[in-house]
Amino acid sequence: MVVALLMVTIIMMVPLERMPWLLVLVHLLQENMLLL
Repeated sequence: MVVALLMVTIIMMVPLERMPWLLVLVHLLQENMLLL
């Protein structure tokens, strides 16, 4: 999926210090995909 590719790209660009914020973002994206 395009969304999965986009998420992987974002994970590669985000520093490790921001991983907790990234996990929250991934959780929100998963909820949005469930709504679709």
